[in-house]
Amino acid sequence: MLDEELIEQTYHFKELDQMAIAPDRIEIEVSDIKSLSIDYLAKYVRKALSIGRFQDYRLQPGCGRSNMEIEWAYQINRVTGKPVLIIACLVAHHYLKDIAEKGGIEINFPKSQEEVVDGINIVNYEKLKKFDPAAFIGIASEVGHLFRSTPNKKKWTFLRPFFELPTYHFLTSSGRTLGIMYLSAVVSKIYRRQGDGRD
Repeated sequence: MLDEELIEQTYHFKELDQMAIAPDRIEIEVSDIKSLSIDYLAKYVRKALSIGRFQDYRLQPGCGRSNMEIEWAYQINRVTGKPVLIIACLVAHHYLKDIAEKGGIEINFPKSQEEVVDGINIVNYEKLKKFDPAAFIGIASEVGHLFRSTPNKKKWTFLRPFFELPTYHFLTSSGRTLGIMYLSAVVSKIYRRQGDGRD
C-alpha cells in the first residue's frame, strides 16, 4: 500500500532533473484529479507529473497502480492536447476500460497508427511495431510482466524506441527483478545520452 513516505521518496533517475531535452514538468493541484477519490493516489499522480519522466519499481499489487496510470494519461492529454499511449498486456485491456469508464475517462484501443486518437490509446506489446513512437507525448506501462525474470529481447526491441524521444514516462513494476534492473540500466543510459545531446 502506498503512503506519504513512498510518495516523497519516489524512485526515479536523478539524471533526469538535469536534462534540457526532458519534457516540461506538469504542475497540477490535487483538486484537478478527475478519477481518483483516494487522496494518496491523487498525490502520487501529482508527484509523477511533476517529475516528467517517472519510474517506480517498488509498487505492490493492489496499490491502485492501474487507476493511477489512467489518471496520469488523462492529465498528460488534458494539459498537452496530444495522444498518450498506455502499453498493457492484452488481458488487462478490459480491466483498464472499466477503470476509465468509472472515472468518466474515454479511452481508445487502436489496432494500428491510423486509429490513434488525440486522447488515451491502449495497446499491447505485440502491436507496438505498428505504431509510431513520435506520435505520442506520453508513454505509460506496468513493465513487470515484460521483465519478470530476464529481459524479453524481442519485445524490448519494439519498446525501446518509445524511450528514445523526449516524452513523458510513467513506468511501474513490483519488485527489483533481474529484468527490471536491466531495464533501469538501459533506460538510464538512453536518458543520459539524450542529456548529452547525442543521437
